[in-house]
Amino acid sequence: MAAYFNQKFEEIRRGEVEVLNLSYYNIGADGVQLLSAALMNENNTLTTLNLSNTNIGVEGVKSLSTALMNENNKVSTLDLSLNNIGDNGISALSTALINKNNKLITLNVAFTRFGEEGVRYLSNALLNENNKVIH
Repeated sequence: MAAYFNQKFEEIRRGEVEVLNLSYYNIGADGVQLLSAALMNENNTLTTLNLSNTNIGVEGVKSLSTALMNENNKVSTLDLSLNNIGDNGISALSTALINKNNKLITLNVAFTRFGEEGVRYLSNALLNENNKVIH
């Protein structure tokens, strides 16, 4: 399985992948860290990323959020549903949403176990003038 992911991440670095569905693969935070490095590559062309139920956790979302703020990021559709990212993960993601390099227009965070504090973070980010999310 690791060979498959490494191959996909290398294809992203070479600009050969526009859509990647890793849903239900247990890639965890370590896998997202490798993916995030690929997303920051200047040749990256990935626009649609499904990480639903991938056990990425808070650390994975933090790593992904860093990639979303990178100028080489192209991801416009992101599914993080069914990951336990909580308020801290939503906080990191919200920071990315208001960054000028963010390209997200479609975001799914259903069933990610965030509470009232996370709702505040996300609401503030969605109302920010730099936010591009509309779905």
